[in-house]
Amino acid sequence: MNPDLKRAQFAQCWLEAEPSVSAYVFASVTGFHDAEDVVQRIAQELARRFDEYDSSRPFVGWVLWIAKSRVIDFYRAQGSHAGCFLGRSGESNAWRSA
Repeated sequence: MNPDLKRAQFAQCWLEAEPSVSAYVFASVTGFHDAEDVVQRIAQELARRFDEYDSSRPFVGWVLWIAKSRVIDFYRAQGSHAGCFLGRSGESNAWRSA
């Protein structure tokens, strides 16, 4: 595929999927600037891996699969074991009383 056409196709797909990716990342990552960084890393990875995308399947599904992996990587790098929704024992913090 022509590189210019490939870039244009990626840009169009990303513009359509970016709101969903941002919503997922901003809901999953604490800290505005950290979430922005994760979204940017996801966009860079998608641009680099766009040749792997199977156009017979929904782009947003592929993107969110990668986004989930990058959010997990973010928490691993931060030293978090279970993310922000689970306590050390693995039970939900939402059910604990103050």
